[in-house]
Amino acid sequence: MPQQSEEEFVNNEDVHEVIEIPNGSVPEEQEDDDNEIDNEEMNEEMEEEQLEIDMRNNSSAYFDAHKDSIYMVTSHPTLPIVATGGGDDIAYIWTTNTEKPEILATLDRHTESVVAGAFTADGKFLATGDMSGTLAGWFHNTEKNTWECLGATKEAEEVVCIAAHDELPLIAAGFSDGAVWVYEFSDAGTPTVSSVSVFVNHTMPVTAVGFAASPEFQPRVVSCSEDGTIKLSDVYQNTQLYSLEATALRGIHPWVQMAVSGTRKTAAFTSMDGILAIVKLDDGQVMHMLDVFEGDSTTDDEGRSIESVSWSDRGQYLAVGTVEGKVIVYDSKTWKPRTSFQLEDAVTGLKFVDKSPLLVVSGMDGSLCEFDVVANEKVWECYGHNEGVLSFAVQNNGNRIITAGDEHVSLVFNRSPTDMIQQ
Repeated sequence: MPQQSEEEFVNNEDVHEVIEIPNGSVPEEQEDDDNEIDNEEMNEEMEEEQLEIDMRNNSSAYFDAHKDSIYMVTSHPTLPIVATGGGDDIAYIWTTNTEKPEILATLDRHTESVVAGAFTADGKFLATGDMSGTLAGWFHNTEKNTWECLGATKEAEEVVCIAAHDELPLIAAGFSDGAVWVYEFSDAGTPTVSSVSVFVNHTMPVTAVGFAASPEFQPRVVSCSEDGTIKLSDVYQNTQLYSLEATALRGIHPWVQMAVSGTRKTAAFTSMDGILAIVKLDDGQVMHMLDVFEGDSTTDDEGRSIESVSWSDRGQYLAVGTVEGKVIVYDSKTWKPRTSFQLEDAVTGLKFVDKSPLLVVSGMDGSLCEFDVVANEKVWECYGHNEGVLSFAVQNNGNRIITAGDEHVSLVFNRSPTDMIQQ
């Protein structure tokens, strides 16, 4: 019998069955090569992620009870507590001076995203509003140390904005149907909240409300709207005192934000089309108007919207922030820019610290900082958000900032020497 050679060769015609190798059963040598490639790709992806995610965090505490984006944060006028509201249809009141924030109250009378809120000047009451049009009033029972609901009412499709009077227990709310409602709180006997006036004068959503200086016991509410009008009304008389429209305002400008000065005698209004208007509130005189983007041919229509504005407490500076991320600080004597700087994304909030040239600035890029408008430099940067800071509140003379984060978290930042930027 012929002896077989050590090597055997198989012809195609000799093959009767092909057995497929199952997925994952790869020859050892090929598997090693694939693992090396996979590891290289994974390392590259990790490096890319590390470049995109800023892991720095100098916050002192965090509040993560919300299950959706946090749209609103408002500070109590004297105590170290805030109220936050979010897309989970809930508002919370919680402490800001503890390492682990303590929930003082869960405000669950809302059925849609809670987007607006304010404490009264005495801190005894709180109003919260949501996107279903529900506005709820809350009372601080100091004996029980609880926050109790005084009632909830649905006036329109959506609450857009809420502002508190700086002396009286009054809250003004602007709605999507163009109405402004004013509510009065009382703790004489049984605590109550009641509507004292309603002004249905705007034809489009009210975007901002505030209170103007007025004779004693004659509070006045100022409002602006997407319809391009600015109105002042007497709260207790329930009458409109004046309306500024296209002629006085040099055209129709959809107003999106307003800031009342510290004296409450002047207000700044900003529009979707890049206009800044300064109005004397007692008589409606338009003192100054300017196009923030004058001479700029590169900014498109959407980028011209000015959605943040703040006065310094003495009124010498006014800051505006745009959706394209630009912050401009004006000298109110000349209305010339004093300084400006750029964020990577839209400006979401501006607020001057009382009795200070420090301006707190937040952005949709997760940035948060204090900027000295006199020294023209950042003096404190707060790290921890990788998504938008949608709102913030300031406490402790500007030494504490509490955020409302798009990633469902509020962060508490406390200033310390290591937070100061070294030049």
